[in-house]
Amino acid sequence: MTEPVPPAVELRIYQEFSEIRTLVQSEADHLTLHFPATTWEAIDTRSITLIGLPYTSKTVMARESWLTSFEGRQIGLRTDSGAEDVTLIRAEDLVVQNAAGAYFHARQENLLLPEAPPPQGQRGVVTLTFALPAAGQGVLTYQTGSLTWSAHYRLDIDAQGGGVLRADATLHNRGDLPLEPEAVTLVAGEVRRRREYNLPTFLSHMARNEPRRVTPSWQDDSDSTPEVAGLYRYQLRNPPRLERAADVTVPFDDVPLTQTRLTNTLYRHMDFTGDSGGAFQRHYRLVTPRPLLAATVTLRDQGYLVGQQAIQETAAGQEVSLTLGQDPNVTYRREVTQLSSTEHAQTTQGRVTDMQEDLQRYWVVYQIRNAGTRHVEYEVTEATRYLTIRSVTGAVKHTPGAVTFSGTVAPTTVTTVEFEVVIEND
Repeated sequence: MTEPVPPAVELRIYQEFSEIRTLVQSEADHLTLHFPATTWEAIDTRSITLIGLPYTSKTVMARESWLTSFEGRQIGLRTDSGAEDVTLIRAEDLVVQNAAGAYFHARQENLLLPEAPPPQGQRGVVTLTFALPAAGQGVLTYQTGSLTWSAHYRLDIDAQGGGVLRADATLHNRGDLPLEPEAVTLVAGEVRRRREYNLPTFLSHMARNEPRRVTPSWQDDSDSTPEVAGLYRYQLRNPPRLERAADVTVPFDDVPLTQTRLTNTLYRHMDFTGDSGGAFQRHYRLVTPRPLLAATVTLRDQGYLVGQQAIQETAAGQEVSLTLGQDPNVTYRREVTQLSSTEHAQTTQGRVTDMQEDLQRYWVVYQIRNAGTRHVEYEVTEATRYLTIRSVTGAVKHTPGAVTFSGTVAPTTVTTVEFEVVIEND
């Protein structure tokens, strides 16, 4: 059976870091790779390894100049009479040697290089060298904090209250190198890891060597199951090119909705100081068969932007409630009438000093008006703060700390809800 060949560049992008996996080939007993200084600063050096290609040690060497990779190589030098071939002896101060064997300092703007200078300029270069027992092919993998992603949902609600939920992913490349991956997997969920901070950059000729005796083998990870140990994976079918220091946004998921509900809600504290009124808040409640990520949701009602709201990570099948703002078409008027009150006397040394109210009975009337053109579902909650509900009579539900009721109002009509409540001051 033929083993699967890994992609040339594979990105596994988490929300706080990424794992970069690159196919590498060595024809000799060593493998040498060069990293720009700013790229190296974001890499977790402990994570660097070769998969499928055994190695005996890895050596890290940092130099101040990106021209270090040209040391010992022949390059061109522009002169007053034209150009000549020289050998770069030392990149740090641009010492070169000409064909006659003479050494001298060159100016950088006069160098004629066989390769384009890197975009990060002269901030330095890191050389990573693996010592190999034999030539071969493998996957270089490492973790970096310069590449992350974040999710954003778009919820479009139609006139009947139905909805469509779409997810976008924004890939943030803060590195100095563009990336052109063949495979990209977005990973969401909590990953705990210890970060090793790199040594101060580019002390001249800094070197480090780490011996290693064992190397893991590469395994195909193309399992279509979206969940791995609490992590959620999303594969991008057509990975985009990630330019350096750029954000790229791509759609990555159309989320099916198994249940949607548009409800007008009112939440207020119970009081009996007088009559009051106001408008209801609109809430859109949805349930999906898939988990939702912690993200911002942009809400549109019939094409119009009505707001944005942040949601937390939500399990599959769990209801999510999104606030759409105040609805001026659905208003209420609340009237209160005190029916009775009982008191007891407070005494001090046998003398009455005050009369303390024990129980109060009130009649509460809600008039809920729908001035719109569609049926409206409503929910009302009255919560107590310094009161205890002793009894409630009417078409409402109650607990010791709240009264709730719900219903439907037809277009351009008013519905009335009445209840009697007996409360005790705490």
